[in-house]
Amino acid sequence: MPPCTPCCFNVNDVFVRDRCVAHGVPVPGCTPTTERVSIGSDGTQGNFKSFQPSISADGRYVAFTSATNFDNGMPCLVFGLPCGLVFVHDRCVAAGMPVRACTPTTERVSVAPDGTTFNDATSQNPSISADGQLVAFFAIEVPIHSPFAGFFACSSTVDAILVRDRRRGLTECIN
Repeated sequence: MPPCTPCCFNVNDVFVRDRCVAHGVPVPGCTPTTERVSIGSDGTQGNFKSFQPSISADGRYVAFTSATNFDNGMPCLVFGLPCGLVFVHDRCVAAGMPVRACTPTTERVSVAPDGTTFNDATSQNPSISADGQLVAFFAIEVPIHSPFAGFFACSSTVDAILVRDRRRGLTECIN
């Protein structure tokens, strides 16, 4: 587990406890571990709390709402505070076993249908599919920064429910 910086910025993190059990059966050769997954691909500690985790069926992928410093995208700030963004961490461990030729990564999935990043909207409540390909999430436009409705080009309101297809690299509105 990556070490926390002093006091861990006094924020919440998301952890996964691998009990080494798959489909009710112990996984041979697996050692139970607890792993912090709310980190950047390079191990960076978040600059804001991480919460609302959702895990794929085999435990490989974990979606969560978190900080804004886990990728190279534009920071999302609302009233000077980081706003929520949705990320998926690939643990490179599936059903208790390491995935070959895999490097743990953290990917930002809260992007608009046109591919732009949300710099004035907050994303939250991720739900990941069993295979980790699809991530649904809720996004809210911050009117003080975007004084027009329909920011998401799929909704006439300031909020939207979106689904990110991680394999295809596409985001669709579903509301």
